[in-house]
Amino acid sequence: SLIGVLGMWLAVDGLAMDGLVAEVAAVDGPTVDQAVVELPRVPDEIRQQMQDRRWPQALQTIDQVSEDAPVDHDYLRYLKGRALHLQGEFDAAIGVFRSLEKDFPDSKWSRQARFAGGVSMARKGDYRAAERVYRSEAEA
Repeated sequence: SLIGVLGMWLAVDGLAMDGLVAEVAAVDGPTVDQAVVELPRVPDEIRQQMQDRRWPQALQTIDQVSEDAPVDHDYLRYLKGRALHLQGEFDAAIGVFRSLEKDFPDSKWSRQARFAGGVSMARKGDYRAAERVYRSEAEA
């Protein structure tokens, strides 16, 4: 249900590194095993700042990464939105999440950004907008 999905996202809202959790990959055969999938490429400094909950420093470091750096720019954009959200800048976070969807429409982080934007909407009290996000995902 939408309430269950929203509750789940609000429960993990305080976790800065939710995007760094290793993904689960299906293995041929009757069982499913967990496999470690390569984590997104980001500078170690940013990873450490996010882990240490140093949001302003992480934002500054993210903004200093050049466009041609060998990193996953879609994931950096997601981390920027998370850092903004976690320091209470919900409107700015929503804008960053929307820009990720627009600039990287085929990214696996676009869907994460939609949900994270919904969480930011709920945290700022715009429950109807958050509901629309979750409803559109449920109906897709």
